[in-house]
Amino acid sequence: MKYCSKIQSIITFIFILIITTLFCCLGAKLGFISVTGIKTYTMKGLGIITRSLIACIFIAIGYYLANINLDKKTLFITTIISLIINLCLFRYNIVNLHYCAIGNPILYYVNSITGSIGFIGLSKLFLGKIKLLIFYGKNSLILFMTHGNLGIIHLVEKIAIYLPESIRWISMVILLILFETIIVLIVNKYLRILISYKEFETKILKH
Repeated sequence: MKYCSKIQSIITFIFILIITTLFCCLGAKLGFISVTGIKTYTMKGLGIITRSLIACIFIAIGYYLANINLDKKTLFITTIISLIINLCLFRYNIVNLHYCAIGNPILYYVNSITGSIGFIGLSKLFLGKIKLLIFYGKNSLILFMTHGNLGIIHLVEKIAIYLPESIRWISMVILLILFETIIVLIVNKYLRILISYKEFETKILKH
């Protein structure tokens, strides 16, 4: 039974990978998708679904990688190799996932996976006990979900216009973190049903 379940998961993973890659690549080829936007409301709607499915791909990859336990030496070597690969390749691909622009799909996934492994490795080796980073790490999905869709970035940009140019960029980073922290705290306290399946199951499915 478990074997069949694993086969089904693998088939589903490959299917989603193929469908999302075709959508992104064909959309770019036909001129509907670019790093600056998506044309037509139909493509924008499909783009939302595609972004969600791409997120599922990375969640699945993370789920399986999380079950791999490495000793400190192996983790260090893996981290260094992943970061080197990422630093060598990231400049050759232009990406804007908000518009489903992934460029070369092979480079996109190689860069995304190696970059993630590299930074996760660094966190485990050197940053794992910093509570502030743990907080943002646990709530990273909320940050990714809200910083663009709720217009937080645009709000920060409008505020930053009135600040001296010498401190504008660092001020934007600080303001963005501040606003996102407030949103994270609100979601965790009042809207956990949006991010926790257990909450959803308890409050919705069992009623």
